[in-house]
Amino acid sequence: MRRVLLYLLLLGAAVNLSAGVRRPVVERAILSRDHYAHADRAAEAVVRLVPPDASLAVVGYDQDLLDELDAAVWFDYRSKWLLYPRDFQVYRVAPENPLLLRPVPGEATSAVDAPADYLKHPFLLFFRVTAPPSLPTANLKILAQDPMWVLARSGGPAAQPSGEKE
Repeated sequence: MRRVLLYLLLLGAAVNLSAGVRRPVVERAILSRDHYAHADRAAEAVVRLVPPDASLAVVGYDQDLLDELDAAVWFDYRSKWLLYPRDFQVYRVAPENPLLLRPVPGEATSAVDAPADYLKHPFLLFFRVTAPPSLPTANLKILAQDPMWVLARSGGPAAQPSGEKE
């Protein structure tokens, strides 16, 4: 009787242990596909490919909503956390025209439908959750990319759309 009880206890412990091992594997698989993992990989690419003193523009998209989460605002805060102490300029653009600025929530001075001037920065990080980032038709060299982000190097003043000044 003791052997049977000991066998059942060991069997229960093994089942419990296997269930405990499976859960982190499943959770890691889920988390590796969400916007947090993509933001982490974008920050890793910036750290790896952009010199610390280089000017960086982070470009988010208007109406990039995940349920009630405004992904552009979330990525602004997330990238400030992941890239600290690096300083960068944040832009919010129209998804159908990435050269058209949209207001940034919380900033009273943001212009609406003004031409975007983020191409003056040598490095650009585009981030969008609900669709792949739409890039401007400019002289951009893609350094790294993912389904939710693109890290690019700007071609400089030549990349400015005609009619705009630096």
